[in-house]
Amino acid sequence: MKIEAACAFCEKLFWTKAYLLADGRGKYCSRTCVGNGRMREQIKRFWMLVKKTDGCWIWIGRKDKDGYGRLMIAGKLVRAHRAVWAFVNGPIPDGLQVLHDCPDGDNPACCNPVHLWLGTNADNMADRDAKGRQAKGVSHWTRNGRNKPIPLKTHCKHGHAFSGDNLVIYNGVRSCRACANNRSIAAYRLKNPDWNLPRIRNVDGTFARSPQTSTMSAKGT
Repeated sequence: MKIEAACAFCEKLFWTKAYLLADGRGKYCSRTCVGNGRMREQIKRFWMLVKKTDGCWIWIGRKDKDGYGRLMIAGKLVRAHRAVWAFVNGPIPDGLQVLHDCPDGDNPACCNPVHLWLGTNADNMADRDAKGRQAKGVSHWTRNGRNKPIPLKTHCKHGHAFSGDNLVIYNGVRSCRACANNRSIAAYRLKNPDWNLPRIRNVDGTFARSPQTSTMSAKGT
């Protein structure tokens, strides 16, 4: 049975089915109101995870290793401060980043719209250099969220030096070339258990490493 109800978003009267309303469905008059209504509910849940103070508004939900808030929006994992900018100012233009400008020092967990601004990647790098956030021999942000500086490693856990041709940097992560080569050799030997057996020439000209499965050449027999 259809009944007349007010849309949960625009409050416009429309016809819907009673059993849908009983199940918590059918409360929007159109697909547009469905999207807008879900976004409004998501924004409401978002602000429940923000602790507002006189300065920074701190995200108390999930954070990444750099201290930035993370949450799911429309099936995508985004940073909290970027979500705040989109909620307050609209979509973020392509090629621009949301940067912090907190009075007491940039706080990755801050979600105060007043402390956020748009800039290019070059602006972000210049802002980083101006505020001295770049690493200079010690890390400036540890994984546990504390500002305790720790020296950068000079050797890998196997004692190989992070210098010269042995130093490999990929996506900003330093690694040891010698250890990588050793891992490749170990993987090959695991995949080929007979790697250390002598190569034996078969009658058909092919080679095999396992003497049990090889046919000795007729030459010399």
